[in-house]
Amino acid sequence: MSSQILDSYTSVKFQWKLNTFSKLGPKHESAVFSVRNLKWKVEVYPKGTSKTYDQLALFLVPADKNKLPYAEYSFVVTSQTNSANNFKGPEGKHKFTRDSATGRGWSSFMPLAQLHDRSKGYLQHDTCIIEVMVTCRTSEARA
Repeated sequence: MSSQILDSYTSVKFQWKLNTFSKLGPKHESAVFSVRNLKWKVEVYPKGTSKTYDQLALFLVPADKNKLPYAEYSFVVTSQTNSANNFKGPEGKHKFTRDSATGRGWSSFMPLAQLHDRSKGYLQHDTCIIEVMVTCRTSEARA
């Protein structure tokens, strides 16, 4: 009897509410969240990185370096006043490996001037809400 390799896909939307956004340090990490049995976290650089000081930087990071799947992901900075203003970045796709177990994302996700534009509603009462949609592919052998 032969066995087959079956791919399965699981998606999760994680919403991260960052209170006292203006007081965050140069790098901040979310709590760990799961997509099936795979653990992830989000890294944000609220004042940019050393290379992109005028941009919000966002990265998806595997929290368990022993389980490194293929993932598709996208980030949204939500407007708290008008969902039509939600800022959705491009979709990323990456097969995480031991050599690439660091985060994947964008060092130039969103201009800080746009993030701080009061008319867009991204920062309300010093709170920013970031969503990440993660879809993971895992493979199983079935007889």
